[in-house]
Amino acid sequence: MGVLSDAHDAGMLIVPHLTWQTRASTAIFLFLLFTTLPLLLFLPLRLTAFLAGAGPFLITHPFMRRFIFAPDGGLQQSKVISIVSSQLQRILNEVSLSEKHIEAKELREIEVFQNERWARPSSSATSAANGNVIVAGWKYGDSNLKPIERRAWTREPDGSQAVGDDSSHLKIHLEPGWEYVETEDWAPDYLGRWAPSGADGVSMGWVYTNDAWLNPHATPLEEWQKPGMTRRRRWTRRIYRTHVI
Repeated sequence: MGVLSDAHDAGMLIVPHLTWQTRASTAIFLFLLFTTLPLLLFLPLRLTAFLAGAGPFLITHPFMRRFIFAPDGGLQQSKVISIVSSQLQRILNEVSLSEKHIEAKELREIEVFQNERWARPSSSATSAANGNVIVAGWKYGDSNLKPIERRAWTREPDGSQAVGDDSSHLKIHLEPGWEYVETEDWAPDYLGRWAPSGADGVSMGWVYTNDAWLNPHATPLEEWQKPGMTRRRRWTRRIYRTHVI
């Protein structure tokens, strides 16, 4: 079910672009129109028939079955889905750029980091929403951060330069001559590109660390649970230079 949910979420990213709800719909339609017709003329019918007939046997081959039905097969599939959806979103962002963005002096990506700590909440009520992981009443959350440590949102991975309280209100002050790309919003780095370990592709981009925010891993270590665990997620958004100061 988790794999189906991930596939559904990934598919929902492109639905608006395929139903004429965005400016990218026309470009996608024209691209498919002018690429599909030539393919129909030059596509080898024998190869197409072979793949159609042998496809089910290839998919059910023991090697593929190990990938699909292995204990960690769901994790592998989710990681593939995360990679594909991440790259697809990048392509759609490029297609959605307006003329002023394309002709801008410079396009640049800025980043912020979301920080959370693993702890037992003060209330017994817990929720699994927003990527919170719950085990026996314990969960990740920014409300668990210690008063003397980093804030929930920071500009740097080391916890410096605190910013707003949640992603929907992040409005970092930009230098003169720079503006946010209006067709895009803050988006999580699902692959955890900023960390040597990367993210596991299932945790929506979270990178896990010990109580001191050190030793990053794609998945949390069981030995961390007693002393404490933390995690970070990178969010990015593009800005463009409107004029040179």
